[in-house]
Amino acid sequence: MKKFFAAALALTMTAAMFTACGDDSSSSSKAADSSSAAASSAADSAASSAADSTADSAADSTADSGADSAADDSSSAGNAANAAVDENGKFDITKMPGYDASATETTLTVAEPGTDPWVNGLGSDPDWGDIYIDGRTLTKDQDLTITVEFEVTADAKEEFEAGIRRLETLEDGKIKKGTTQILIGPARANGWAKFLGVDDQEGLIVDFPTYYNMPEGDTHGINKKGEEGPEDVFKADGTLEDVFVKNDGFIKFGSPEATTLTFTIPKDKINAIVDNANAEAVDGDTTVGWDGILFQMGDCPTAIKTVKLNMGNVYFSSDVNKAMAGEA
Repeated sequence: MKKFFAAALALTMTAAMFTACGDDSSSSSKAADSSSAAASSAADSAASSAADSTADSAADSTADSGADSAADDSSSAGNAANAAVDENGKFDITKMPGYDASATETTLTVAEPGTDPWVNGLGSDPDWGDIYIDGRTLTKDQDLTITVEFEVTADAKEEFEAGIRRLETLEDGKIKKGTTQILIGPARANGWAKFLGVDDQEGLIVDFPTYYNMPEGDTHGINKKGEEGPEDVFKADGTLEDVFVKNDGFIKFGSPEATTLTFTIPKDKINAIVDNANAEAVDGDTTVGWDGILFQMGDCPTAIKTVKLNMGNVYFSSDVNKAMAGEA
């Protein structure tokens, strides 16, 4: 009997042990299922978050791009609206900065004058090239009087004085020729042709001597053969005239202390400049469609500071070009 109870007890305990193992296995399986569910949930959450973030980023980028594009379009539209052109794209002087319909004179300031030998004294623009008084802003049928304010550099003054000392003389005491080159050459911008020369001896109106119109007693200087020289104008006492126009149209100074120069360009020449400046450009022909006035300098460094004209609303070419592009 005792053996039967012992056997029954053993069977009962074994069954209990199997039940306990089954519970542990079930618990591990649930834990694994739970971890898998959590991982799946996290992955779903991360994917959803990434998608949302990408969508937001794309939306922001599109919005920023649209805003930048709109700003650029607005800026371009603003530039076009402010450009100094009419409805046909032609230059409109009334839209130039500072335009004043009642103005009767203009003073132009030269920001960076050209002072190297034989260059344009009005300087140049990195985008537009040589700067000149734009013919599109000049007035037809009117003589143009110009006053140039300039300064001879210290080095040039020293060179001038040295040149004066090197002037050669003949036995009769007459100076053969000046060797100084303080020069300002008023010229048409298109071609750099001087206004006065052998083919047009009255191309400038001045109140000082020219090679072709000297006071009585003046000479052109004497060369070593005792003949008149080809360029300069000397007073009766053998000294250089204070200021005169050479045979090639350059205005030359007999003193390094000179600071101003005034001359007049006749209206027929002004009309020719205005007409050429406003003419339709022709492909391959650079002599048509632009023009104006500039100043070629000599080989003694001389800086132009201002240019005063007896016409209102006159502008430099670089300023006109920038205004037409809406950059002014």
